[in-house]
Amino acid sequence: MTKLHVPSKLIRHLGWLSQRPILGLYRVSKVGLAYRKAIAATGIIVLVFCILAVGQRLRTKVQQQTDFLESELILSVHSFNQLQREVLRLHEQMMLPASLTTPASIQLHQNLVQSRIKIISKRLEGNDRSKDLGHELSAKVEKIIQDWNTLQPQVTSLQEDLSNQNLKFSNAAALRALELDINQFTLLNQNRNRNRYSELLKEQRNSLHWLLALLFTFLILVSIFTIYVLRFIRIRHQMLEEMKRLSSTDELTQIPNRRQFNEAFAQEWHRMMREGLFLSIILCDIDYFKRYNDHYGHQAGDVCLQRVAQALQQGMCRAGDLVARYGGEEFVIILPDTPLESALEVAARLQAQVSQLGIEHTQSSVSSHLTLSLGVASGMPSPGVKTEAILKYADQALYEAKEQGRDRTCAKTFDVEELTSQPS
Repeated sequence: MTKLHVPSKLIRHLGWLSQRPILGLYRVSKVGLAYRKAIAATGIIVLVFCILAVGQRLRTKVQQQTDFLESELILSVHSFNQLQREVLRLHEQMMLPASLTTPASIQLHQNLVQSRIKIISKRLEGNDRSKDLGHELSAKVEKIIQDWNTLQPQVTSLQEDLSNQNLKFSNAAALRALELDINQFTLLNQNRNRNRYSELLKEQRNSLHWLLALLFTFLILVSIFTIYVLRFIRIRHQMLEEMKRLSSTDELTQIPNRRQFNEAFAQEWHRMMREGLFLSIILCDIDYFKRYNDHYGHQAGDVCLQRVAQALQQGMCRAGDLVARYGGEEFVIILPDTPLESALEVAARLQAQVSQLGIEHTQSSVSSHLTLSLGVASGMPSPGVKTEAILKYADQALYEAKEQGRDRTCAKTFDVEELTSQPS
């Protein structure tokens, strides 16, 4: 069995690939390749889900904070605007002309004032949220509530004596001061909410930066993964191509081996059969090669086979012709679209090529230098005929050349009818 050798350059590439720390999952080997691919794919999927989860959580958090601040701002502004409006209406009602002398108008006025007082008190109780407003705003709310608690008895006493102008004007000034305090609180609360919005936007930007950094890291990891996977695929493809080449090349002579010959012969056979053209086969055998090996040594025999293989390849003139090592000291040549006469010319040229090498062979019975015996088989392929039968014809021709004294060429034209009549 022929041992296949992977070139050292390819081995170095594979060694470089397996020694990278980040590529512990991608060492080139058959065992566990699918398992490592599954782990890599799972890692990428988990990372993608993490990014999506972080992004969704960030989006939900930002949306909740935004909704909360908007609702708080709307409620706060609306509540204190209503309070300010009620205080203003109370102030306007207290400043009505003193011409309210009829009991009905006085009673209506008192009812309206009492209604305003109840509304203001209720709204102030509803806006007592000092624990959520901070120190400054809480103090402002407490001051507004204390001022109102102080002012409320005076406003009530004024309803009993509407003619008291001094009390009326003092209450009006107090209500004006209360209105200004409420307006100041509204502005401070708006500034507070604006600052909270600014902080929220800053947090959102920071979170977005982290998310972008995570996404950028993910893209870098995917890029590195892609680069190394592509490199792995390229090296693996090179290795497979090299293994394919080595499996179809004779290790000693570096020409196609018998396996590639069988594949090429089958292809050319069917192609010539479709096109209706001749196909010729030449079997070559080095004369008395066993004696050569025994006398000059096996190393010299290997060199001899290499030189003969190179000479046979140099004797081919067309790209479609194929020279292969058939086994031992035998070589085979495929000549597509070549009738018998042209095949004999090629055989003569190959004999001359080998003779010109001048390889000494003192143990030969036919010449002092190395010679070839050749058997040629030629004919037109047809359905129902196997390629093995054609090779038998070439082998028979080679046997005749040896029987007739070697260093010569014998030929046979295969008969299609005879071949199809033979049992398979």
